[in-house]
Amino acid sequence: MFSSLILARLKLRLVDPIVTATGVVRSRDVALVGIEEKGVVGWGEAAPYPNYSSETIDDVWEALGNHADDILGGAIPNIPLTASAAVDQARWDLAARLSEEPLWAAIGGIARPIPCRVAVSGATIDDLLGKVERAVAWGIPAVKVKVMPGRDVAFVKAVVDTYPHLGVAIDANASFDHTAVDIFDAFDALNLDFFEQPLPRDDLRGHAKLRERLDVPIALDESLHSGSGIAQAIELRAADLLTVKPGIIGIAGVLEVNQQLRSTDMAVRLSGLIESSIGRAHTLALATLGEMGPTDLAPTSFYLETDSARPSWETESGAILPRPAVGIGVDVDVEELEQIAVAWGRFTRR
Repeated sequence: MFSSLILARLKLRLVDPIVTATGVVRSRDVALVGIEEKGVVGWGEAAPYPNYSSETIDDVWEALGNHADDILGGAIPNIPLTASAAVDQARWDLAARLSEEPLWAAIGGIARPIPCRVAVSGATIDDLLGKVERAVAWGIPAVKVKVMPGRDVAFVKAVVDTYPHLGVAIDANASFDHTAVDIFDAFDALNLDFFEQPLPRDDLRGHAKLRERLDVPIALDESLHSGSGIAQAIELRAADLLTVKPGIIGIAGVLEVNQQLRSTDMAVRLSGLIESSIGRAHTLALATLGEMGPTDLAPTSFYLETDSARPSWETESGAILPRPAVGIGVDVDVEELEQIAVAWGRFTRR
């Protein structure tokens, strides 16, 4: 079905380390997937995040190479989630390029500015406020503060008090349990945009009860690693927002979840995996769908020192603007990519 498959493994340097309850990340190891037909290449990005899922970049790279023939034949094989999501992304991008339309238009979106929100963290309150100040200097209108036991209410209150006009959400990365009642109540008093994954990933019933008790909207993230987890979250009405990632469930997966939520009082919240402009472009395209909830979308260079595509996504008045260019709106120089890649492969149809 496809004439060639391009694989490029890259190591992307972060501007600042990202600190969460699950550890510290200083760089991103990703694999770009290019699918070619009729001389046109569509691109996707596999960016497994440390401690977020069990797969690694080594797992992804091996699986993509081993299943190259299946991918060229038009299948999305049973491979690690981020790998299959990248294949799905590349196919959607290719289809949009071949039909000579932007991906956002192909999926029924409307070109509009998408407000930015960046994740920030700090070992101390002063450190955190310094990170927030950087976001404010960029003109970014909203942040998501990484919280955990010991770095909780005082940290977030300092941000809210120092920047009263900034949109503030929090993300606990599943680091609290039900004994944190007083902390949750204190968070609830801060008029936050949402509270992401306060409880362990398997505690969907606990999240449903917390949603009933607190005014702050509850978002799920780590709980949504599988189709069954998503289905159960919807059945239990376990959150106001389901944080789904095109880098985990692909474009098709996000569209399916969005369709499932249309008859509920829940909404999709798009987020990423600290990807290059390729992965970010897929999130942006989906964010143009009018019914989406608040989106984690950041300028590429806010997180990354290097990128894999041009032009990168940058902010204009605190938002990122979809482009009229065909496909995902960014292009890759394949010859340059081969030179900078840590590993490289090109497979052709037999």
